[in-house]
Amino acid sequence: KFTKTIFVGDVAVGKTSLVNRFCHEVFDSNYKSTIGVDFEVERFDVLNTPFHLQIWDTAGQERFKCIATAYYRGAQAVVIVFDVTNTFSLQHVPVWLEETLENNKEKPLVFLVGTKRDLVSEPVYHMVEKQAIAMAKSLNVEYWTVSSKTGENVKGFFFRLAALCFNYSVLREMEVPQSSEVSKDFVSKYLDEILTRTEINPYFIQFVHVVSACISFTLYNSLAYICLFLLVQKCGPYK
Repeated sequence: KFTKTIFVGDVAVGKTSLVNRFCHEVFDSNYKSTIGVDFEVERFDVLNTPFHLQIWDTAGQERFKCIATAYYRGAQAVVIVFDVTNTFSLQHVPVWLEETLENNKEKPLVFLVGTKRDLVSEPVYHMVEKQAIAMAKSLNVEYWTVSSKTGENVKGFFFRLAALCFNYSVLREMEVPQSSEVSKDFVSKYLDEILTRTEINPYFIQFVHVVSACISFTLYNSLAYICLFLLVQKCGPYK
């Protein structure tokens, strides 16, 4: 399984630093601006299932937008990065979101990430955080603050990103079958595999199958979604 994730945002907000901090565990304050797009692949194990995150680090400069937007297509997740020391980069977030949605047929998962947390004092940060949270709520996206220099929240963010992308990928697979009977078999088989691998009580597995025979597919599918979501939240991914 794999998910395409794109990182977008104004020039010099720290997109490349964030990606390199997680993927290579390095930080360099003298990074040069990305030309076009950079690409990384990271493997995670979510519920003992191999899962790959394709990370597309796009250029923030206006002259490269025609190149970068070509890579927006097919993205299951969008990470909009802004600089907490530059509130103008936060104000541009809605523009970046609109551009990514215009070039994507399906609605992706969206995250708002503030970088350079280590460069601002607590009073200044709280002021910026208030604006960022308000922005995240208005756009209905998840908000994180990180420091690529110190590593603060970097791993936590990427693990959260991987867990939700995995969940998103599985739910999309569940929507593929057309008939309810085939879909029930599909969901049962997948849940059975996940629950077995995670050593969940076998009586719970039997309960899922018994319930599937007694309720409508819509309700059963909802039950499957809830089970999967809770498992991802409980176990989480590990790299």
